[in-house]
Amino acid sequence: MRTEFFMPMANVPTATHQEKSMRVAKGKPQFYEPDNLKAARAKLTAHLAAHKPEKPLRGAVRLLVKWCYPRGKTHRDGEYRTSRPDTDNLQKLLKDCMTDVGFWKNDAQVASEICEKFWANVPGVYVCAEEIAEPEKVRDENQCFDCPAWSEDLGCMAPFNDSGACPLNADEKRQFRLEGAI
Repeated sequence: MRTEFFMPMANVPTATHQEKSMRVAKGKPQFYEPDNLKAARAKLTAHLAAHKPEKPLRGAVRLLVKWCYPRGKTHRDGEYRTSRPDTDNLQKLLKDCMTDVGFWKNDAQVASEICEKFWANVPGVYVCAEEIAEPEKVRDENQCFDCPAWSEDLGCMAPFNDSGACPLNADEKRQFRLEGAI
């Protein structure tokens, strides 16, 4: 599944997740979001809600984001922006907002990520998020040669599990050997 969209914005957020602040209350540190970060989070969340996929993306996700800032008079349309904010901090806030909206269950699913910043005639944020096909899970047969469930003709006779690792623990291997399954 793939979702792709452009969110036009007159003022593209520059506040980042890194801008969280700390205060001490009753001798204990408390972290909080300053008003500009709250405003950026609310703006991104509102724009993203209009593009929420019907179902959350599953498995590994590739995320491509292009932050397009108003170019002003000194930059060309499409010229890379090399000034702050840093892309990694922009992405953290965006991915948190995408998680809150329901693009995926956890932003840890983002396994491939491309982020770019540009000066542009049309400011906004372009987002493309897509599921990446999972590589086929293959058990490493080298780990099975000394296993009682290994057959030279048939390969591993143990039931396959999701991790691709041998599902047999030591007791099950002993049982396999006693039953003479091979």
